[in-house]
Amino acid sequence: MCRALLPAWSGVAAARLEPVAGGITNSLHRVVPSSASEGAEGDENGQLEPVVLRVFGRGTEKFLDRETEAAALTELNAFGFGARCLGVFENGRLEAFLADARPAAPDEMADARVSRAVARALRRFHACDVRARRVAAPRETHSDARESTLVPRTWDIMRSWHEAATTETDSAHDADPRLEALGLARMSADVDALEAATKRAVDAPTVLLHNDALAGNIMLPAGYARARAGHDPDVTLIDFEYACYGPRGFDLANHLIEHAGFECDWRRLPTRAFRRDFCAAYLGDEGPLDEAAVTRLRLETEAFYPVSHLWWGLWAAMQARTSTIDFD
Repeated sequence: MCRALLPAWSGVAAARLEPVAGGITNSLHRVVPSSASEGAEGDENGQLEPVVLRVFGRGTEKFLDRETEAAALTELNAFGFGARCLGVFENGRLEAFLADARPAAPDEMADARVSRAVARALRRFHACDVRARRVAAPRETHSDARESTLVPRTWDIMRSWHEAATTETDSAHDADPRLEALGLARMSADVDALEAATKRAVDAPTVLLHNDALAGNIMLPAGYARARAGHDPDVTLIDFEYACYGPRGFDLANHLIEHAGFECDWRRLPTRAFRRDFCAAYLGDEGPLDEAAVTRLRLETEAFYPVSHLWWGLWAAMQARTSTIDFD
């Protein structure tokens, strides 16, 4: 695959695959060239850099638009986010390997320096105008032409996942009593209720959401160590499969909930003081700090806590019913 898509690899005779941990929706491997013919292109020392091979999980095309994702990734690369896309194939792509960065560990998200850097990174992400993720709305419902394209997709996506999780298939998963015990059929009303409740409670602007800002998608400098850090680290975000336009508070709530990790250790959930500082860092480049604005953003974020829980709950139920991914 590398020889076919990357001209510099045309003379590479062999390579080794090194698994990259953390992928749930995809299978990830680092591809390290182990030998090359004379004349092969490389860095100043004649060495080719490793690349990342991302193979999409079977069945994920049912709920992820891979063509739109690829177009959005190219736009986000131009804004300085993510690993550069080097080539695409039918069920995956090749990406640049970020040798000078590493994923954050779950407990590092509680580091105040990391948290401030993540807040600023999310603000930059939210400001990106990614046309591939826009959905047009009727012009007569909006006075502003640009706003007419920033349609929140969060609720529609949750409804589509609910439909997939409750639609009968030929799969053996249909008879799984654990799925039946969830009472999934009734959750359609929960989506409607949360949409109405959040709209009544807060006025969250529609922005480009990452939707999956967990530790593994937050990249820190490779040498960052909390004990030695004297300043906030430079942070970037990767993996934009679930990105869409939606209410800003959802992204902030989802990130803060991810402090609990896959183990759902709710003792790790940020305190109110931590949430306040996170929101202050998010707003920090707007001039003198306005404590009232910080409080409004904190309340906006907290309003979306139950939405984030239902979002990933429906996602997991859909995966259990439709996907071949081994996810409990």
